[in-house]
Amino acid sequence: MRAVIQTHKNVNYVFAGSKQDLLLNMVRDKSRAFYQMGKITMLGKIPRDEFTPFLRDKFLRTRYSVLVDTINHILDIVDDFPHNAQFLCHEIWELQRDKRKINFEDVEKALMKILKNSSQLYLNLWDALNLLQRRILTALAREGTIGLFSKDKIVRYDLSTPASAQTAIKSLQKKGIVDRENGNYFFSDVFFKHWISKYIIA
Repeated sequence: MRAVIQTHKNVNYVFAGSKQDLLLNMVRDKSRAFYQMGKITMLGKIPRDEFTPFLRDKFLRTRYSVLVDTINHILDIVDDFPHNAQFLCHEIWELQRDKRKINFEDVEKALMKILKNSSQLYLNLWDALNLLQRRILTALAREGTIGLFSKDKIVRYDLSTPASAQTAIKSLQKKGIVDRENGNYFFSDVFFKHWISKYIIA
């Protein structure tokens, strides 16, 4: 592919996606075909003051009634990730086709449907993890990434040692379960986080 691209003139190529490690390795790994090819641009999340009216407008165009607070609740659930927002909004849209009115309860209902439909997949994923990896994900789902390797959380979640916890979370990165941005770890699949919160922690 690189050999073909190099013969083209006056053409730009964009490789984009949410898997940052995959994309960065593609251009930083000397053994990869696209090593040092092109410029790296890191895009942040869509600002909430732009994302909220965009989603609300999409509902209104199909004659669905929804408040700004409800849209913000959707974005809170999906951590402002566009793909996750699209997935959840589509499920809400389908569930409310008769009512065409969306409230907080409808959002939760759609979320629970997604979790139920994905439950076997997530259960298989969970069962394949070792105990320390599960404890890391439990801590991450419950409290987020801040202070994840602090003495307090190491003791609270029985994470052995900070070094062991860091090794475990790196293995979760390699599995594609956890990702990292600006030093913060987060679930690659936000719905897996909610599944853990509702079915494992609860």
